[in-house]
Amino acid sequence: MPMLLQVLLAFVIIACATRLTSGRRFNLVLASRDSLQTPTTLPYWLPYFGHYFELCRDWRTFLGRAWSVPKDTYHGALSLYVLGRKCSVIYHHRLARTIFQEHADHLDSEAIRWQLLISVFGAIGSNQQAYQKVEKQAQATLNECLVSDLMAKACAEIRTNAPELVSFSESIVDQNSWERLAEALVAQQPHRMRLPAVEVSFFALIKNIVGQALLTALFGKEFVELFPSALEDLSALDNGWGYLALGLPRWLPVRHVSQALGARTRLLDAISSFLKALDAHTTDEDPGRPWRDLSDVSALMKERHAFCRQEGFPAEIERPALLALVWGLHTKLVSLVSWTMLRIWATPGVVDRIRDEIQHLVTTPQRRIMFGIAEPTRLSIDSDGLVNCCPLLKASLYECARLYCSPISVGLVKKSFTVPLAKTTCDSGEHSKSIHIEAGDYIAFAAFLTKRDDPASLDNEEDFKPETWLTRRSGSEGDGLGEALLKDSGNDLFNVPWSIDTEKEILAIIAGMVSLWDVSAPSGKESVVPKRSFSSAFAQPVSDIRVLVSSREFPSMR
Repeated sequence: MPMLLQVLLAFVIIACATRLTSGRRFNLVLASRDSLQTPTTLPYWLPYFGHYFELCRDWRTFLGRAWSVPKDTYHGALSLYVLGRKCSVIYHHRLARTIFQEHADHLDSEAIRWQLLISVFGAIGSNQQAYQKVEKQAQATLNECLVSDLMAKACAEIRTNAPELVSFSESIVDQNSWERLAEALVAQQPHRMRLPAVEVSFFALIKNIVGQALLTALFGKEFVELFPSALEDLSALDNGWGYLALGLPRWLPVRHVSQALGARTRLLDAISSFLKALDAHTTDEDPGRPWRDLSDVSALMKERHAFCRQEGFPAEIERPALLALVWGLHTKLVSLVSWTMLRIWATPGVVDRIRDEIQHLVTTPQRRIMFGIAEPTRLSIDSDGLVNCCPLLKASLYECARLYCSPISVGLVKKSFTVPLAKTTCDSGEHSKSIHIEAGDYIAFAAFLTKRDDPASLDNEEDFKPETWLTRRSGSEGDGLGEALLKDSGNDLFNVPWSIDTEKEILAIIAGMVSLWDVSAPSGKESVVPKRSFSSAFAQPVSDIRVLVSSREFPSMR
């Protein structure tokens, strides 16, 4: 018998034996009526690897398929076997809340965060102790005040750029950078249509104009000018996030892995160049070419870097932590704005109702004309009024956070603990049971699984129904659910603080765009909302869509 055939036969025998053994244990645990149980481990085929390859192929579909059983089968949790370690996945929102709040001292998320810093963001393993000192101070500077200031700067940048969302220019040279990345083409309109239109790729347009404003607010204008591919690299890193987190090697022929690794290298090089220039700027020295002016760098960035200089930490420690911060801000905020705008424009009747809400809160001062040339359009937005007087606009934001946010919290169990299922009301059986979590195991909480049982979630996770949030406003049960949902949307391993001021600036960005521009499907086509793909904490579109963008009549403030 050829050697290759013998190896293949041995592989099949091992796989079948592993599947039979793990399947038998699975059935025994399900049939057990013991009052104390560990989470049921799903059957698997390969020893050591376990469910690793299923998670690599499509972790969200794999977990969702495992969840689609009678709700009391797993008693709110099940266990996966990955690379020799058990990982308990929590499926019930009350059980997750009990574990991550009441037993937080038994969990260690720092070890997981550090591992992700190595595998995803390029940290060096020998720098762990030094990094932990940096991270504590970094989290202290990442407070609501500094993030709100950052968002205010980004919103001011977008207010300036929003009237120039499209230039209606056929020349690529005369187009804005976000137009070029969205492949803008001046559309040939029928004679009956008075206003011109531009055909663009929707997500590329919105993500680049909002992402550019965010990077400008964080690093300053020079960073965006010197590294114009930074936004594309952040998107490539996000697309490959899940593969890198699972530790796939770079030599595997997986397109997202190679693209993400190349993007990470370019981003780390850009951040390294920026930090060297910021060092020189802090000491009033010439940063040297190509850097010139760093006076508009955010206070958040300056405080983080000042601490690292004070402690003498090299850029090799600061760079991956800073990249994780930028990735978190970009993934959460830019994606949320993009999906909300698309849903508002694509849902019949919603955009007109929102425009009625905001018509007295978003205006443009009358444009002065000098030497026959009108000054650029400027937006005047009452941000406080948007929060207090625009319920449908806020409901649309909350609904998109529900539909497209999917944070994951993971912890390493330091000390074994037991959770009574009766306390979490996820055991419908006759006998009261408890779940026992062993020390040394991992535990994960995936929001996209648990929110299906959450009263704050709607019945159909595919439908966009912002009106449901309006009905909750009058009841005590719904009071504050939207704010809690947005805060939870950043409640993953790389948390981005959320406050009412941050929400205010997000609403101002959306309101300004909706007021100035009309978006419709190209001639002869229907409006389409693309399917979602969950690579990390926020859903991305499977494919971009082409739309027509045209300016609209806008009420001027006299």
